[in-house]
Amino acid sequence: MSPILTTKGKFMIAGRTTRSRSFAIFLVMLVAAVTLVMAASSSGAAGNTEARGDGRAYPDRTCEQLGFAGPTNYKLDNAGGYVQVFFSSAKDANCLQTINSTSIARRTHIYLARSGTGMDYALDFGTYRSYAGAVVLLNAGGHCIDFSGYVDYRGGSEVNVRKAHCG
Repeated sequence: MSPILTTKGKFMIAGRTTRSRSFAIFLVMLVAAVTLVMAASSSGAAGNTEARGDGRAYPDRTCEQLGFAGPTNYKLDNAGGYVQVFFSSAKDANCLQTINSTSIARRTHIYLARSGTGMDYALDFGTYRSYAGAVVLLNAGGHCIDFSGYVDYRGGSEVNVRKAHCG
């Protein structure tokens, strides 16, 4: 929405007129700012997922909600959060999620893959207020995993681990 100059030297915004050009521009900028804030708020629960082979992505669930317990935590290098790694022998699966501890919607991702295959992986990324994930790797027993987690905090806060949690 931009101000429209009417024939009588007034500016019209959303059907209302004003004589002040600066007030009209202020109103347009205010509406744009509110729109951006609303978009950022609504994106707190939306992201992008990808999975292949034995990988699964559950962006609307946590590992705990999927029945996993007892995580190992890996702190991200610049604070801002940590990656939780779960394993369930009953499910023969790993489950991971990146926790965003900043309480502000930030770009966040989690990636999980079977080491050395490139065929079995799961990924979730987006702008999240609390966590990215859960991502799950099935048939995990007897295999190592590669994973990375990231929160856009202080120039980027991440952890990258290769050939870990070999079962």
